[in-house]
Formats: sequence, C-alpha cells, structure tokens
Amino acid sequence: MTIYFGEKQNSIDYTLREGVYAIIQNEKSEIALVKTPGGYFLPGGGVKVNETYEQALEREIREELGYSIESSCPISKYGQYILGIRQKKYYELLGTFYCTKLGDDLQSKVEDDHEMVWFDIDEAVMRLQLPYQKHALKIFKTEDHCRKNTLCENKEYEVVEARESEYPDPIIVKKDERVECVEISNPDGDWAGWVFCKSQTNEGWIPQQILSIDGHSGVLTQDYTAKEFNLSAGEILVEKQELNGWIWCVKKGAETECAWAPLNHLKEV
Repeated sequence: MTIYFGEKQNSIDYTLREGVYAIIQNEKSEIALVKTPGGYFLPGGGVKVNETYEQALEREIREELGYSIESSCPISKYGQYILGIRQKKYYELLGTFYCTKLGDDLQSKVEDDHEMVWFDIDEAVMRLQLPYQKHALKIFKTEDHCRKNTLCENKEYEVVEARESEYPDPIIVKKDERVECVEISNPDGDWAGWVFCKSQTNEGWIPQQILSIDGHSGVLTQDYTAKEFNLSAGEILVEKQELNGWIWCVKKGAETECAWAPLNHLKEV
C-alpha cells in the first residue's frame, strides 16, 4: 500500500492532487532541487486532465528547468495529507517519483521564480519542504541501482532460463480505471512491489507505483498491460524500463513487440 505522511482527519474532505517529480543526479552525485519563494522542492508538479504522467513530467521539467528529458523511470510513489495555506483547502498529495536524466537545454524555462540548484543528497533531504518528498529521496539514497541511474539505461539481457507466461490472457487496464486489490507480493521476495488485482473482465499483477490505493481497491494512474514474453534460452532482450524485478523490453531483432520479462531468468550482457 502507498505510504502517506501527515494525519488524515476523517471529518475533512480532501482534494486529490496527483503529481510527478524528478530525482535528477549530476556527475558529482548531487541532486537537483527547485528553489522557490516557498522553499525547496523536487522538480515537478501536478498532472493535468487528459495528460499522462510522462507528459506531465516532461512539461514540468521544461517549464521549471528549461530542459528536455533524455530518459525517466518511475521508482516510487508516496502521499501526504496537507492543508494548502494559500488555497485554504485540504489536499491529498499523491506523488510518483522518477529517476530522471536531463536532455537538451531548451532555453524554455517559463517560471522565473524557480531556480535549479544542486546539493549533495543529505543536504537535499534536509532542505526539502515536504515530508513525502524527503522520504522519496531517502529511499532513493538507499538504492544503489537508482543512484547509478542504471534504471534508465537500455541494457541488454540474455535469457538463461526458459519460461512460459502464466498469464496468456494478460490483464489490460486504462488510466482512471478502478480495480479490486486482492494481494500484495512478498516485500522480501524477488518481485516486491506488485499488487494482484481484478478488473471487471480479468485479473493479474499490476505495479504498485501506478496504483492509487484506497482500502481494497485502487485506481490506475496510467494505462497498463501485464503482457509477458514466453522466453527461450539464448534470446537477447533489450530493456526499456526496469521495475520491481521485471523489465519491460523487446526481443532483439523483433523490436515491434514489447512485453515484460522477469530478471531472475536473465543475465546482463
């Protein structure tokens, strides 16, 4: 389930505000923060209607920092209950955090009161205003694969153990679709971070990072398919995204089809 910060008051109606935020490191392992009149924050912001998470992140980075994005991968999701002082409204903040590499300097920054500044990771944690962003960065610090940005590299893997998908009819769900959350995968196992869900027509495993969970149900924050490759030993897979012990990938030589494959059946080439 998503970890929340702040105390939720049962008598208060909270307005859900979904956001996307970039964790960006430079060659010195420093973290990029945005300095504003209200304090320090991770680059990013709210998702607009009819906008995907990835589109929102690209827009926010372009507006706040003036850069394009070379690559980004979702790595965590945390929430916070808060009273917006200026708006005098109560919000449920739900943030998806991305390991992000900056692309070209587009000279397109439009928010003049937002300044990109760099800090070592411990000072960045200390300076951040919001507890859920602090926590996301603390967790990022403990993940060596994230610090090295290997999540965002298109690595190649060789299949070392054949495997046939257990779900030949995979669950396919759309953004904003509600599903029943039945089971959470073993947090100490190879495949932590997955939730077994039932839709109106099917069932299957969905990444916790793209679910906004409330009790025993959840709402998808983006489109998703659980399609898995059948694997034969010796095949080469090209990673598009790594998540929770699996990769979203293509088979080398057949790049028109994407599907998931488990890392414990692969070795990096």
